[in-house]
Amino acid sequence: MRVVELTRFGGPEVLVPGEAQAPSAGVGEVVVKVAVAGITFVETQIRRGVDKWHEVPEPPYVPGGIVAGVVITTGKRVDTGWLGRRVLADPGMTGSFAEQAAAPVKSLIADAVVDYSTVDWTAGIGPVDVVFDGVGGEIGRAAFALLRRGGRFSVHGASSGSVSDAHAAIESRDALGKTLLLTG
Repeated sequence: MRVVELTRFGGPEVLVPGEAQAPSAGVGEVVVKVAVAGITFVETQIRRGVDKWHEVPEPPYVPGGIVAGVVITTGKRVDTGWLGRRVLADPGMTGSFAEQAAAPVKSLIADAVVDYSTVDWTAGIGPVDVVFDGVGGEIGRAAFALLRRGGRFSVHGASSGSVSDAHAAIESRDALGKTLLLTG
């Protein structure tokens, strides 16, 4: 399978295309066909070799944490009902800059991933228990509105959004009985 590999610490130029064996699902794991591989500010610091707070893998390795995609394989002790489901998963500190990534089933953050590129992406989505929003703005507000009473709303990269969006979410979470988690 195709991967993006970190060959040494440095800027984006140290990320190069490569090939690797496809992962297999271990006990309690799934394999996700990756549609989107996320990257965080912390991961850019690890790539540069300047992060002091996380265990840093030795190059060469396939970087990346969170992924969105479809479960294509389940390991032992994993419900086969996950097969074919769209998920947001956390394979750990490495391995997501690839066509496939193995992740613990307990790391599956959501079992539905929304395609924000469609005009009416909220159509057909009922009340949900968990929303993970890394977009903000109008899309974030619409996603928050889909959350059922008592649900959890996680905003990844909240500091990059506008202050008014964060204040509106904080004010409405109490009235709606929703839990709000804001990260960096």
